[in-house]
Amino acid sequence: MKIPEPTRDWDVLTHKDIRKRGFGFYIFAGLVLLVGSFFATAAFDAYRTNRANEARNPAAIAAGFDGFQDMDDAKAAGFTNAANWQQEKTNRIRAKEKARADQLAREEKERAALLEAARNPIERMDLKNTSWSKEGFGSIGMMNVTISNENDFLVKDITILCNFYAKSGTALSERAYTIYDTVNPKSSKPFRKLNVGFINSQSAKAGCHLVSAKR
Repeated sequence: MKIPEPTRDWDVLTHKDIRKRGFGFYIFAGLVLLVGSFFATAAFDAYRTNRANEARNPAAIAAGFDGFQDMDDAKAAGFTNAANWQQEKTNRIRAKEKARADQLAREEKERAALLEAARNPIERMDLKNTSWSKEGFGSIGMMNVTISNENDFLVKDITILCNFYAKSGTALSERAYTIYDTVNPKSSKPFRKLNVGFINSQSAKAGCHLVSAKR
């Protein structure tokens, strides 16, 4: 006589069966079914909404809008006339472009201001009418210079570096000298008898150049 297979329906699961599989298994299975049902319902609702909106497209386009979404956006903004809404969108685009251009212009102006603030003033300065002489028994160098300031601001504490050479061209002395005075913007100012210090008595030539200046 053949013995029938035992029934495994939920109704006849024994406590032993449940203990064997564990309560966690059944809880997990229930959560999977619940989440799957939720996403399936959401997907179906989205599909149904999209189909309904697509059905509105012909009427929206016939009214002059780009589609149902464009018509809804116009309504939300208080526009019912398609032509007026198109003009409004154009105006908004232009306003955004202008705002962006203004922002870029401000950033460029700020960047230029930072570069200008960091620039060495001597880039727009020059030495003119330079001459020199020896005093103190030929051991003291005396310089005459005219400083031109083409900056838009006053400069002060101007440092020059003077080099002295022998008749043969050999470099003999190098002297730095700071003029604690000012030169107005877009102007020139002469400075006479600047005592740059001791030099080689055999110095026959001299030349100076600007090193630095303060604002």
